[in-house]
Amino acid sequence: MEREELGRGHGTAGNAVLCQQAWPPAGDSHPHRQWLADALKENDPSNVILFLVGSKKDLSTPAQYSLMEKDALKVAQEMQAEYWAVSSLTGENVRDFFFRVAALTFESSVLAELERSHTRRIGDTVRISSNESDLYLSTPRKKPKCCQ
Repeated sequence: MEREELGRGHGTAGNAVLCQQAWPPAGDSHPHRQWLADALKENDPSNVILFLVGSKKDLSTPAQYSLMEKDALKVAQEMQAEYWAVSSLTGENVRDFFFRVAALTFESSVLAELERSHTRRIGDTVRISSNESDLYLSTPRKKPKCCQ
């Protein structure tokens, strides 16, 4: 099982992403429960956005995929997570998934700042700050070969 966390919350939104190649995972029918408990310990449970990602969608037959998706949707509902099936080989849903993570994170950050600053009128300025020293990369990133 691959496990990844994105954007730990610093008083704003945190994301937790569980990436699993197949459902149910071989040998352990409930690894997501421990992962969820760990993710909620490290993030503010009231601000964490959960995602369950089924990877390598391209390796399944339509019949296999249908069964795996049914199981994954049950797990996602239990976790109160958003489910995404992706394939890095074909690129299916990869870009849309990352845009979704970015959009929900931004929205959550803006809403949290509105609550904190009591700014609620149209035209008011909302400032979102970060204490992260590496917020802006000083060198340009290379585009991965898989996404060209």
